Amino acid sequence: MALAPLGSSPFLSPVSDVAADAFAASLAALQHTLHSRFGKAGLPQDELARFSWSRVYGELGAAAISSPALRDGIAALQTAVTIAPTRATAFINLGVALETAGQLDAAIEATQRAVQLDPMRATGWANLARLQHKRGNVAAAREVLMMAARAGIDDPRLQALAAQLFQASAPVP
Repeated sequence: MALAPLGSSPFLSPVSDVAADAFAASLAALQHTLHSRFGKAGLPQDELARFSWSRVYGELGAAAISSPALRDGIAALQTAVTIAPTRATAFINLGVALETAGQLDAAIEATQRAVQLDPMRATGWANLARLQHKRGNVAAAREVLMMAARAGIDDPRLQALAAQLFQASAPVP
């Protein structure tokens, strides 16, 4: 049973027909702009500016999740979390991108960080449970869902996921 990732961003719209070279050029232009504006470190000092730049990188990276530019999309999302390491959305999207690239352990790490940053966001919990299930660890997936319930997360997506997980591993009579 495959469980689909839950997107978290209202702007998350994968562009499957974007050419890798066009995406790489866009990413390079964005990096050039950031570095020319903020110097070699390329990081604004103001928290709001860091959040805004992180969001730009994050949206660019999220758009590449289902495209040939996935590798550059991951790089953009890694830049997003470096610029603003408290943005849970960037970590959620990084987790989805890493999963798409087949890097399950790194995807779990990124998603765990998202849950730490925003423990009230159901998307992080659901993706973490789904990733644990994909890893083949149904017990860990169930534990994630129980932790979410203990945290007071009441979301229909989590309930549906729990039903799928418990039904999939129930003994056949």
